[in-house]
Amino acid sequence: MRAKQRVFQVTAATGAVLTDMQDVTEELMPPSGTYPKAQELLAGYNQARLPPRSTIKVDIQKAYDSVEWDFLIEVLKLFNFPACFIGWIEQCVTTASFSISLNGSVYGYFPGARGLRQGDPMSPYLFVLVMEIWTTLLRHRVRNDHNFQFHWKCKEHRILNLCFADDVLLFCRAHIPSIQVIKDTLAEFANISGLQVNASKSQIIISKSGQHEKQQILDLLGFQEGFYQ
Repeated sequence: MRAKQRVFQVTAATGAVLTDMQDVTEELMPPSGTYPKAQELLAGYNQARLPPRSTIKVDIQKAYDSVEWDFLIEVLKLFNFPACFIGWIEQCVTTASFSISLNGSVYGYFPGARGLRQGDPMSPYLFVLVMEIWTTLLRHRVRNDHNFQFHWKCKEHRILNLCFADDVLLFCRAHIPSIQVIKDTLAEFANISGLQVNASKSQIIISKSGQHEKQQILDLLGFQEGFYQ
């Protein structure tokens, strides 16, 4: 029952989004080779004369271990992978079992219930597809929320985030409506994927020009304040 409910949530939340994914991607993605480096986007945060901006570093709790299998399979279907290929992936992922080493003795095997195999060369690619759903949800929300404002260095190419496997950097103006959009998207994605944000390890860096809303932003997100030199 839980699996069927989650698949319904995935389809309801992402199906309509992915139908116009190409349009959204073309609208919001910068031309090839024009992505700025993260260091470039973080430069000048100690200057009060520049527009207020924020960078959010999101830590996903036990990222590979927490991916729900039914969500992963639904994601592969949404990206139109062949049924045969999806079947192979499902067999590889869902047949994992584990043993426990205790005082020199090995106990088990215990079947898994979720997660991607650590060390499997396919796992990073599968995780990228999972995170693409989150990116697409964020783009869709931004496209339909006129209160969201981009990080001023990201506005020209409408850049929202940079992802490096399970490391995620988000960029926006340091003001409440933009932060609220990001928070709502994180909550929606956690609900359908099983991937939860680790608030104690996540950080938000707020520029000197955005300090007047700093405490409200920290209270809203529940993340620690980060710093960049």
